[in-house]
Amino acid sequence: MDSADNKSSINLKRLDRVHFLLVFFFLLPVCGWGQATVKVEVCDLVRQPEKYSRQWIEVRGAVDIGFENFTLHSSDCGQDLRQVWLAYGGDEPTPVISTVNDHDRKPGSILKFDGIPVPLEHNAELELFKGRLEAQRLEALASSYCGSHCHLYNVTATFSGLFLAAPPSAETLAGYGHMWCCHLLAIEKVTGVEAVRTEVPAGGRFACSTESWQLDEALEAAVKERRPCTDMADCRKADSEPLRIMAEHWHDKLDLYQATDDRWEWISPDLLIAYKLVLSAQQTGKPAPHVAAQRTVCKPTEAPYPNSTPVRCRSLHSDFNVSKKEITEAEHWTGDLEEISRAALKEAARQWGVPLMTTLSPIQCEKPVMLKDDQSTWCQWSEPTAMQEFTIQISRSHFFRKGQKWNKVPWTLTGGTGTACVAETM
Repeated sequence: MDSADNKSSINLKRLDRVHFLLVFFFLLPVCGWGQATVKVEVCDLVRQPEKYSRQWIEVRGAVDIGFENFTLHSSDCGQDLRQVWLAYGGDEPTPVISTVNDHDRKPGSILKFDGIPVPLEHNAELELFKGRLEAQRLEALASSYCGSHCHLYNVTATFSGLFLAAPPSAETLAGYGHMWCCHLLAIEKVTGVEAVRTEVPAGGRFACSTESWQLDEALEAAVKERRPCTDMADCRKADSEPLRIMAEHWHDKLDLYQATDDRWEWISPDLLIAYKLVLSAQQTGKPAPHVAAQRTVCKPTEAPYPNSTPVRCRSLHSDFNVSKKEITEAEHWTGDLEEISRAALKEAARQWGVPLMTTLSPIQCEKPVMLKDDQSTWCQWSEPTAMQEFTIQISRSHFFRKGQKWNKVPWTLTGGTGTACVAETM
């Protein structure tokens, strides 16, 4: 073989080596800035957090979302284990209000976690995840409030991102998330979204009625103190004793194992039946207050969407404060407070890109209060089928006052929160 053939052979070997390395590089799962991901199970993550700390991981799990809670579901992994708080990378804010104070981010920003930048891949899977996760009924129906039991979907997904273990500490509050409760998963990518519909109705109108029943002494004793129990199944049965007593009284057929940890209040999965034990006011000379049972039942007056109809919601939170330089160019309003509130809501919806339902109506506007040198109030709006609700903050700036009375100063949109839901009927 001559020298030309030798050079050709060497070049081909180099090309083969380069080709192999390129194939290997593109087949390697990467996250963040090119670091390989580590696949891990949720329980392994919470049981051995230090093993995965400051690594790019991939984990599949269900999400718990509610008041001051945005975590991976890990209650089945064991007791006294820290949860994993979830946070989006990039410019996507946390969907729940908490002490993290991460409810508003500058568009186009990339958030850093412990000095490590975590971008976020915006795609259809992320939008599906957010829309189903935040989908909820905005009206409690038979219950006194809407919490996690009002969500329309149980959502599971695969998350890729940066994991940070809570620092070892003798103190409980030394970590990430609400009140430094948890470990942290900073999400870079969401895939494999699975949303299972709950029994909570979406849309529709309902009429609710409540009736009471005064318990006798024997029943009072049964509900005030849980009887001794032997194992977990027996203890759960003991916890559901008040529910059984009330269900028998009102001839309701209920699954007693759907009872919650709160023995004094229970609501059905479809939010249409609720039981509540109420202590009457203690009177002078009486040894103890008496217990009354309350039953609330709701029935539809306008049918909700079928459970087969997909629903998505957007949680909204914005500060619309403008600088002193820009304030003269912002929208200003004078006159009736309700009409001003309506105009401000329309402006907020325009900036959010949310179409307002025609059935929205005002609930109330709070009494104006002083915040620093400005005057502010908050106006609430709701919709009777519980598909939209908003709270709009409007303020009067001292910049416009110039010695005149506050009632002569125009109002400006300065903040807003809310939820807007849409049924995907097409």
